[in-house]
Amino acid sequence: KKISDQISSLIHPSSDKNTHSPQRNIEVQPDFRLVSSIIDVEILPVSYRRVKLHRYKESKPLGFYIRDGVAIKYGPNGVE
Repeated sequence: KKISDQISSLIHPSSDKNTHSPQRNIEVQPDFRLVSSIIDVEILPVSYRRVKLHRYKESKPLGFYIRDGVAIKYGPNGVE
């Protein structure tokens, strides 16, 4: 099973078929790579942080997905 299918099944479980929420298309982007070790939050610049992974019901981080290149932030007024 592809990771995008697994993520989609978490967001839209089969028991929620009666709700009318819009479908979100989530997929693994080609310019992202999985970090194989834990990165300290204090070391990794904010511009490189993307998704902080945590173990369920714990605050200890497991790692990050980071992107090579320029960070783009989307705010209420568009791209910042």
